[in-house]
Amino acid sequence: MGLRVFIWLSISFIFLFANSLKETNYPYSSHSYAHQTPPDEIQGNFKITRVIIKNQDLKLNSGKLVFNAGRYNGTIGCNYFFGDYKINSKSQPTLLFLHAGASTRKFCGSFDQAERVFLGYLAGKFYIFPKGRGVYLIQNQYLKIWLTRELKY
Repeated sequence: MGLRVFIWLSISFIFLFANSLKETNYPYSSHSYAHQTPPDEIQGNFKITRVIIKNQDLKLNSGKLVFNAGRYNGTIGCNYFFGDYKINSKSQPTLLFLHAGASTRKFCGSFDQAERVFLGYLAGKFYIFPKGRGVYLIQNQYLKIWLTRELKY
C-alpha cells in the first residue's frame, strides 16, 4: 500500500513539475495576460532566472536586470551592460531596447562567446508576457529572458 502511494505521488509531482516548465511556442501571438501589463510593472530590479538564445539554454551563474526611468543596466554573470529602453503599452505591451547598448569588456573565459551573443540580441523590440507573482518573460525572435522581481526589505 505504501509503495503505491509513493509511486502515485511521485508520478503526480513529475507531471506537475513538467507542466510548470512547459515552453510556450507562440513567440508573437496574442496571450491573454499580455494585455494586462502596465508599463510601470517593468520598473525596478529583476533577477534573470533563465535565458534561451535561439532555442538553447544559457547556463547562468547569476543575472540581474534593472529598469529605471528609461535606463537599464544588468549582468548575466561577467560583464555589465547598460543602455536606454522604452515601453509601448498599446494592445500588445512591448519593451524596446534602444540602440545596442554598451557593456564592460572583461575577459570571461568560456562564457565570453555566449555573453557576446546575448548582448548582440539584446536590442530592438521584446514582447512582455507576465507569468504571475512578479515573473515575466520578455522575448524577441532570438532571445527569451525570464525575469523575477527582486523584493526589497
